[in-house]
Amino acid sequence: MEYLETCLYSTEECLNVGDVWVADGHKLAFDIIDPVSGKPKRMMLILFFDWGSRYPVGASIANTEDSEHILLALRNGILNWGGRPKFVYLDNGRAFKSKLFHEKWEKHDLEKELCGIFPRLDIEVEFAKPYNARAKVVERFFRTFQEDFERYMDTFRGSSIADKPAFLMRNEKWIRSLKKREPLTIDHAKQLMSVYFQEFYGKTPHGGLAGKTPLEVFQKSDVPEDRKIESSELNFMMLKVEERTVKANGVQLANILYYHDHLMAHVGKKVYLRYDLMDLRSILVYDKSEKLICQALARKSTHPFVKLAGDKPLARKQWKKQLAYQRKLEKDVKEKSAILRKQVDDAVSEFEIPLLNLKKSAFNETSMLIHKATIDENIDLEKLAETTAHQCSIT
Repeated sequence: MEYLETCLYSTEECLNVGDVWVADGHKLAFDIIDPVSGKPKRMMLILFFDWGSRYPVGASIANTEDSEHILLALRNGILNWGGRPKFVYLDNGRAFKSKLFHEKWEKHDLEKELCGIFPRLDIEVEFAKPYNARAKVVERFFRTFQEDFERYMDTFRGSSIADKPAFLMRNEKWIRSLKKREPLTIDHAKQLMSVYFQEFYGKTPHGGLAGKTPLEVFQKSDVPEDRKIESSELNFMMLKVEERTVKANGVQLANILYYHDHLMAHVGKKVYLRYDLMDLRSILVYDKSEKLICQALARKSTHPFVKLAGDKPLARKQWKKQLAYQRKLEKDVKEKSAILRKQVDDAVSEFEIPLLNLKKSAFNETSMLIHKATIDENIDLEKLAETTAHQCSIT
């Protein structure tokens, strides 16, 4: 790591964009509503920071510094830049050392935990020394982020005990009564942070870049051909995976129902869902042979009784639209079923017609002999035989 540390003050000359990404977690100093519990809390910002341009390339917001959100932040960074970094400089924490990233991968198994992400992406890894924050340039960015962004949030709690804001002090009822401080939702926090990264920090001249802005240096870089990766491959390798059974109304994940017309052919079958923990508007559905079935969208609920809806015109419009879609879908299924039934009948008839044309076979070349039972048991059998022989000679 001596090479990396000596280039700290000459980044533009030593490192290019995408050479080294520095990753670390930062405890936010303001409240965000936890999507699981619904209560406000200080959440964790996990960030991948490009050392060459001093620009944040991938981020995720999580309850704790866990492997899944680190993986998500890395994926977001690769999608943002358009390629894989050569080197990743990680924190010394337990989550960053998870087998999810570093275990060698030989054969992919959907039923097992994804592991060995960095070896599979051909990314080299190095860990920072414990209790050595100066070796990670992202720590300096976190201080800038706190002073320029976090401090202006309504629920800012302060960077330390001495920096505690007045509305959190005891007996400051008047200060608290001046403003209602509502915590942000996780989506709102993501939007505000994205604006800050690009429009404020990204467009501010940086001393370590010879007066250039981080966004300018980042956007002018070209992704080498050997570092590019298809988004479909990236989704397959890095998204979280869960197994579900397709039902008549779709597949359910995290109390959200997802649906696509292509799922109708897989009702009752096991499928595998790949999804982004920070964006549950849609999921990718794969079958057991690892083939993509569809990208299912989250279904919107409609009012169970339209006449009692708060906005009757809008609720009625949504109801009519959904009803028309269901009728169209039912019509399409009937038409496709009729076509399929005709194809099956035509295929079966090809085997039946040759059999119907076979009027003779090895067992019916001669006509069947019919024996009539005699009524009189005392008849002279010899006379009957002579009579029969005489009739046959005449014919």
